[in-house]
Amino acid sequence: MSKSDNQIVNPSGCFIFLQAKKLIDPIDDEQYSAIQKTFFSTSITVGLFSFLWARFYELGKYKLMIPNRLMFYVVAVGAPSIAHAFYRTNELTGFISQMDQKYYEQYKALSQQ
Repeated sequence: MSKSDNQIVNPSGCFIFLQAKKLIDPIDDEQYSAIQKTFFSTSITVGLFSFLWARFYELGKYKLMIPNRLMFYVVAVGAPSIAHAFYRTNELTGFISQMDQKYYEQYKALSQQ
């Protein structure tokens, strides 16, 4: 059995595809936009807070745990930012997978036309 470009193998990506075509419920689109906005705004906040924490630590004349100053900032800002990004990405992908299940039938019907 050959698979064409329109054939569905699994529901992954249904929501994003239908969102691009503007075929989803506006409430779901607003929820997705709110989660995305929260993701970016909190990521920026975590990065800035981590930078300020690292700067205050350096200004306090404490002994740096890492001898290279640049590497200290990369670790001090990068580690919390990456940890936060994993947490928020999990929330975002969880929402998308829920919406994929919800919109699978609509996507399947659209692909069979």
